[in-house]
Amino acid sequence: MLKQLGRLERTRNIVILLFAVLMAVSLVIFYAPGRTANNIDPTRNTEVGAKVGSSSFTIFVLARIRDNYAQNFGSRVSLAQLGCNKRFLDGVISNQVISQDAALFSLGASAS
Repeated sequence: MLKQLGRLERTRNIVILLFAVLMAVSLVIFYAPGRTANNIDPTRNTEVGAKVGSSSFTIFVLARIRDNYAQNFGSRVSLAQLGCNKRFLDGVISNQVISQDAALFSLGASAS
């Protein structure tokens, strides 16, 4: 009986080793970070990110806003902590809604 347990221990080690090799190979094959669409340069991306009324905003506009915030804050704060993409998109949309409403009611800035 002890001999059988000894054989099972070697078999168990081989199974664990094969599983680890299988996981490593599958990570290399299926991860492939170079094949994803996330590596598109946002400054050249003309995909529409938001459309408000007759105007639309491309991903480039949002990338430029994110870059401006990154330059202002530097490495002191992570833009992910600020919830940057959603917050920046909400800001662009609300600014456009406000300016469209102002144009609808013929409101503008006056010099005093």
